[in-house]
Amino acid sequence: MKILIFALLISLVGACRSAKVQGSDPLPLCLRKQIEKLSAEPGNSPISVTQYEYKGDTVYYMKAACCDNFNIVYDKDCRVLGYPDGGFTGRGDGSLPGFFSVAKKGPVVWENKQ
Repeated sequence: MKILIFALLISLVGACRSAKVQGSDPLPLCLRKQIEKLSAEPGNSPISVTQYEYKGDTVYYMKAACCDNFNIVYDKDCRVLGYPDGGFTGRGDGSLPGFFSVAKKGPVVWENKQ
């Protein structure tokens, strides 16, 4: 009986620890789903997602996998704010001029480990 109670306590502690780790994930769920969607397309998996502070809001810069793809900036609700760089010219689409001189870089919150 003591072994059963001990096993139950260990399970509960483990469950609490797992929930805490998942709750501390800095990446919004909608962005994680966007990464999964892009990763399912051959050759389109993003390289990384970096958190920035931009005009008082937390935003996420998603680095594209290759060459002529735009790098995307999302807000916390996964709305596309623009493409500050990348594309054929490497200068983005012009929708976020000066993004990198204004935005404060934060941590890399997701990275492609492949």
